[in-house]
Amino acid sequence: MRIGIATCRAYPALYPSDTLYAAALKRLGCSVDVLEWNAAQLDAFGRCDAIVIRATWDYQDDMSGFDHWLDQLETLRRPVFNTPALMRWNNDKRCLLDLARKGVAIPATIPLVGPDSLDEAIRRIDGDHIVLKPCWGGGGIGVDLAPREAAAAVLDRLTVATGGRAFMVQEYLPEIADGELSFVFVAGRHAHTVLKRPAAGEFRVNGRYSPPPPVPYRAADRLVADATAALAAVGSETLYARIDGVVRNDRLICTEIELTEPTLYMDVVPETAPLFAEATLRMLAAASA
Repeated sequence: MRIGIATCRAYPALYPSDTLYAAALKRLGCSVDVLEWNAAQLDAFGRCDAIVIRATWDYQDDMSGFDHWLDQLETLRRPVFNTPALMRWNNDKRCLLDLARKGVAIPATIPLVGPDSLDEAIRRIDGDHIVLKPCWGGGGIGVDLAPREAAAAVLDRLTVATGGRAFMVQEYLPEIADGELSFVFVAGRHAHTVLKRPAAGEFRVNGRYSPPPPVPYRAADRLVADATAALAAVGSETLYARIDGVVRNDRLICTEIELTEPTLYMDVVPETAPLFAEATLRMLAAASA
């Protein structure tokens, strides 16, 4: 079996987490091609038996190009994990609202849709600060915490900085000071959890904001059940998934559902790498049957 692992021009090499995954695939007898979604020829992906999306992290700078590439992958009639349809849905962070309609606890979230929508959103969200977040993007780019009275100026700055992306307003969750939990799932089953704490004076836990390294975390059964329910609410089969959230009153508030190119922290919990490789071959076999 030849497995294509998709990265990107900005980050072409496998990161440590996915290096362990590739090694596990090779131990199972697979060959592995690491291919940049926005540099490799489509034929290179066509020579693979399956394509697994991993570090396509610069897609946010060319969303239309990424969508076109997903369209092209579908013409190859090769299994793609996760599916292009699922990624298209997940790449718009307003997908959290779909989960909320199915009973998943999320922060108060209001998309901005017109010139007066920011004022309306501020009126509807409690707290002295709000979170402004692009509706599509990653790595914490364009995400900021704004005092209510300065929100319009912050939004203007962020809109320019992100090239005019649509934004949404979210409730600020002070529980982030205790850290964000990332629940990693392989083929729909919980594999491990890591704890990510923000740096001093920060609320964002993305790597660009210099947080401490993530650490393994033994999550309570109730929190694992909440994360599992959030993934089940997606209603689609996944090879990999990451549910991020904070804890309030011993329950999980889901802040992100990552189904396109999440870091899976297999370098933090290496035991997950062989599980991921084995699940890849199982799902490939099922897709090819």
